[in-house]
Amino acid sequence: MDPEHVAELARPLAELAKVVADLIARAAARPRVESRVVGYLEAAREAVRALGRERQDILADVRRCEVHDAAAVEALSRRLDTYLHVDRVRPLLVDALGGLRGCFQELERRADTIAWRRRDRRQAFLEFTQTLQQFELLLEGLTSNFLPGASGMGVDTLIPIHDALRDLTKRAPSESDEERLGELAAEALAAESNTAWFTLGGQVETLVLRLQFAFKTDAS
Repeated sequence: MDPEHVAELARPLAELAKVVADLIARAAARPRVESRVVGYLEAAREAVRALGRERQDILADVRRCEVHDAAAVEALSRRLDTYLHVDRVRPLLVDALGGLRGCFQELERRADTIAWRRRDRRQAFLEFTQTLQQFELLLEGLTSNFLPGASGMGVDTLIPIHDALRDLTKRAPSESDEERLGELAAEALAAESNTAWFTLGGQVETLVLRLQFAFKTDAS
């Protein structure tokens, strides 16, 4: 693994978290309630994307990792440790949900004047509320679906990889270690939790678009 790529391994999750944090800050600063809602929805979607993307990137780096490259093994071990144990993205997802909830009373109060796409504004608000409840339930399930002390989805299949990498940082590698890492990565990719990531991501994308589409295009 080249030195430049090794240096990049420790940064991705922090960078993704910054993107989400910036989206939340911009959403909070918007004067119109419907515009704030659109912004918080985008932030929530990006938080889910960030967790999923980091997981898949870690698995890709496990495939590329050369067990005889001590620096690469150490960097990947740190990256995986951060994903499992450092809450960088999940609190932002909670913040985005809190922002959405904070908009609800104003949405309800101004339902008759908001620029809904549907002409029947009360019906538009009712449909929006029902879809928002679905979205909140989906994300609440996501934020609670973690192992104790871990900060990522599908962590049960990543923990054996984490343990194997930590073991490699303490001893000289053997040829069987490379094969073992490959097997663990293959198991993680074949696991039901990996498929669930893509299903959940699709559900989030669909609900976000449905909620954002409730407003006229100038709401964003």
